Amino acid sequence: MREVTDWLKSTPLAKRPLVKLGTKVLSDEGVRALQTAVSPVPARPPPPTEYENVPPSLVLPPYTPGADQVKLSVQGGAFELGDRVVCVSGKGNPPYGLIGTVIGEWVTAT
Repeated sequence: MREVTDWLKSTPLAKRPLVKLGTKVLSDEGVRALQTAVSPVPARPPPPTEYENVPPSLVLPPYTPGADQVKLSVQGGAFELGDRVVCVSGKGNPPYGLIGTVIGEWVTAT
């Protein structure tokens, strides 16, 4: 049993944190490929831009699991690995307007 335990601890996956069973995470190779393919974040954010006639579904906050399934359908469905996203929150990190890619998803405890 000791040999099996030592072998398991020596594998690269042993260094990763434990996560719930339903968690989806992009592989390290996939993250590296995204980092090389996506343009870097500019040192200064671009100046604000005003838009007119933007559909509400493009600026709704991210979907939070719950009873409100109408909200999910209006937003175009749940996020998947590789989806391109933009931050629409005016507070906290990441800054407003920052564009990113979904590299992991998990269900939070309720």
